Amino acid sequence: LLAQAHALAPNDVDVQKRLDAVVGEQLDTARKALAAGQSAQASVELARLQPYLGVEPEFIALRGEADAMLKKQQRENSIVDLLQRGNQQLRTGHLVEPGGDNAYETLGELDKFAGGDKRVAEFGDALARALLSDARKLDNSGQAPRALERAGLALRVVPGMADAQTLKTQIEQRLGARAAKLAQTLSSAKQAIAEQRFVPPASDDAYTSLQAALALDPANTDARQLLGELPKRIVEAATARAQTNAAVAATIVDFARRIFVQDAALAALSQKLQAQLAAEKNAALAQAARDRIGKILAVSAPAPEQLRAGAKDLDDLLVADSTNKDTLALRTRLIDTLGAELQAAPGVAEFDALAALLKEQARPLSSDHAYAALVANLPALRAKVAQAETARAEAQRGELVLNAYPWAKVDSVFDANHEPVPLPADTTTPLVLTLPAGTYVVTFRHPNAGKPVRVIATVEARKRVAANAAFPTISAKEYFSRAGW
Repeated sequence: LLAQAHALAPNDVDVQKRLDAVVGEQLDTARKALAAGQSAQASVELARLQPYLGVEPEFIALRGEADAMLKKQQRENSIVDLLQRGNQQLRTGHLVEPGGDNAYETLGELDKFAGGDKRVAEFGDALARALLSDARKLDNSGQAPRALERAGLALRVVPGMADAQTLKTQIEQRLGARAAKLAQTLSSAKQAIAEQRFVPPASDDAYTSLQAALALDPANTDARQLLGELPKRIVEAATARAQTNAAVAATIVDFARRIFVQDAALAALSQKLQAQLAAEKNAALAQAARDRIGKILAVSAPAPEQLRAGAKDLDDLLVADSTNKDTLALRTRLIDTLGAELQAAPGVAEFDALAALLKEQARPLSSDHAYAALVANLPALRAKVAQAETARAEAQRGELVLNAYPWAKVDSVFDANHEPVPLPADTTTPLVLTLPAGTYVVTFRHPNAGKPVRVIATVEARKRVAANAAFPTISAKEYFSRAGW
């Protein structure tokens, strides 16, 4: 109701104050939730208010605060969850294996969005120490190639780690260049998998490194296993990424399918992601349409073309989804706005144009019970507008007395828009006309005069003014003769 009042009287200070107070009161629950650090609850409350307050500055500001806090909390929750998972993997010895459940890959996930976090650095240090310890055990048990790989991974986690570098150098000297190269290549592949650089065109991708490792040692068990698991790892990574960015996930899958052409899981995920992208696009377009409607409804006196455009957007939204609560709320608001504009119409012509617009938009609006009520009330509303228009017109009318010497006929009267004023059958002076306030051009004509006389007269509201013309070539005798003397 206050929104309608504001539309009818946009400059009314008292209405604006009341509206601001109501907006503040409605936002109070969300504001308290934010103050308590409950960003998710605040977001739910703001989503409920979006159709009604979405364009209010106070709402927009609070929504920005809620979004920022929610992102911060989600980031913190993700860090905590990943650190818990990573520390559990360290305790169980899942340093670089099995694929999809190891501390090395968890560190790669953490580095993506929290690389500068002190807790991540501490976890990296712990992982590097564990990798170095594992490398020593493997070396002592006669598994020098795997030990070399572990030492290399430790150095990737903590570059410049002196003990890891020393062990790596010692093993390389014992194994020779070929074995060292193989270990380094496998290390690069695992690093790429951890950082989700699976296939070209990603730089230093896992697929290319694994192919290089198999070129060095075609029977290498680790390389074969990693390559065989790669499509599954890509599916897992893309599925997780799709929760936050389906477009990036679809790109990952698209590049992977160029290599693993026959992989059924990748093909199925590709279809699913394309459907998700289409749904997200449609959702974004729908929200943009709702935002456009909201902006139109926020205008104090929207033009008919704006309302028509809003109704068109509303129609498209309802065709796509006739049950969306935000869309249905906007439909009710649009009907309310049309009702307010009809009541505020300055004249019958404007009212009729709006009434025609209302009936024209029956398709998107008629399912709302408020529409039928408004249509039924149109005759009564029109009568009030007509009455008010007549009263205003009468209040702005004045009298124009037209005189001529010795006499004349009023040939024409034109208003400021060059529109003719209707005249009575007998236009002989003196002639009194009741006209709206304004400027008029009056033309007097006498049958015995060669030229007409034009006079400019200004009519003022509720006043009588005179406009006089003279035909000096006409004798007084003729005048009195015409008067019956």
